[in-house]
Amino acid sequence: MSQIVVSSITTHNNTTPLYITTGNNTVGMDMHAANGAINIKGTEIRKNGTILGAGKQTMWLPAAAFTARLTNGPALNQFLTTNGANYKTLDFDPSTQEVVEIAIRMPKSWDKGTISFTPVVSQLTTSAGAASWNLWTAVVTAGDIIDPPYGSPGVVTVSMGTANIMYIGSESAAISSANTALDGDLFVLALARAPAVGADTLAVDARLHGINMYYTANADSDL
Repeated sequence: MSQIVVSSITTHNNTTPLYITTGNNTVGMDMHAANGAINIKGTEIRKNGTILGAGKQTMWLPAAAFTARLTNGPALNQFLTTNGANYKTLDFDPSTQEVVEIAIRMPKSWDKGTISFTPVVSQLTTSAGAASWNLWTAVVTAGDIIDPPYGSPGVVTVSMGTANIMYIGSESAAISSANTALDGDLFVLALARAPAVGADTLAVDARLHGINMYYTANADSDL
């Protein structure tokens, strides 16, 4: 990382800005003691070489935002708890693989790399076991056909057992799309419970509340 040598510092009173002038740049720092505000002007701000605001990000995708496939799609269920918490879940069968999908436009700050996910689930009836979840991704660029190929799935198996308890899975390994992503692409995610997988041993429906999707940003805004 290159170094900036400060050639001069101009100070003012506590109601006007402090300016630091480098060899070819001036960075304004409004440091007003009267209101406690500190405003730094520049194209980007870094901490230990990383742009502040960049790095790993989280996006919550609730179950109700997904669309069930017309064939072998899970049922969308809505229920109210005793204390009045209202939930919408997608209820995945223990024997037939059921699939849901969602298409979103990712933030421009996304680095166009891999993503990962964590499922948030529960079950209606008590039964010991585990449910395995697969997530595939694909991208559609303007001018492409809208039937993109999916990459290899990320897999998370969640140990469950007790009715109406929230279970949060571990984070999956990195998931790649088959095609290269570009700014403005449609990002398609397909999520399925995988009852044929040996690790899926839960003999009752598994209720999906949603997933945390993790991605990496390489800019501090979408401007």
